[in-house]
Amino acid sequence: MRTRMLAAGLLGVLSLLTCARAAENGGTPARPAPLAVPALKSAVLTTRTGLIAEGSAFQTRYWIVDSGVDGPKVLVTGGVHGDEPAGAVAADEIRCWPLVKGRLIFVPRCNVPGLEADTRDVPREPTELADLNRNFPLSGKEDAARGPLAKALWAFVREQRPDYTLDLHEGSDFRTAGSGSVGSSIIRVPHPETAALQDLMLAAVNATVADAEKRFARLRGGGQRLPGAGLRRAARGTRVHRGDHV
Repeated sequence: MRTRMLAAGLLGVLSLLTCARAAENGGTPARPAPLAVPALKSAVLTTRTGLIAEGSAFQTRYWIVDSGVDGPKVLVTGGVHGDEPAGAVAADEIRCWPLVKGRLIFVPRCNVPGLEADTRDVPREPTELADLNRNFPLSGKEDAARGPLAKALWAFVREQRPDYTLDLHEGSDFRTAGSGSVGSSIIRVPHPETAALQDLMLAAVNATVADAEKRFARLRGGGQRLPGAGLRRAARGTRVHRGDHV
């Protein structure tokens, strides 16, 4: 249950994002009903995997799952902060689920040393480079990552050129319950397109949550450093935080 709620909502995101892309092209997509995981019929998938920062202390594995059907290309990252394992677990689970269209790119364990040490920061990195989430380029600013791990991850992102980014984190409590935590929230980067996507994602994931105090909340970020956010310069990245005690 800890990751199932988040994963169920995110599985519907590919369909939702495809509707959003139709709107970009002049269509008027209807709001789709939440998708039930068992009812999905997967396309014929091809999967390839490889290593980022191979041979280094930061080595981590990626997976690219392609449906062979036209649709959005979505990057899903987890484990940026080592003391937030729920994002890594959710990303690793989602990559094994059915896919009906588009392509999913997974980097479940961005900060392997931090996850292994259960620390927020990247172990043994200098203070100014310790928080991996602060080392990616800001949208609209210079296109340069800082530190060896962020540089390796950023090079991979630039190579893949995703349409959208879902960066999975973990909070200490539920935002909707009145907590100051950003747990169980969807934080969008400030761009007109992400507002509509945020609404669609909230509708999908909250349809699976019976307890009103555990539903995902709507938040708006500022100049977030996100894998993918600076790539498009249109701020299409969306970071998803999930509650700790679901």
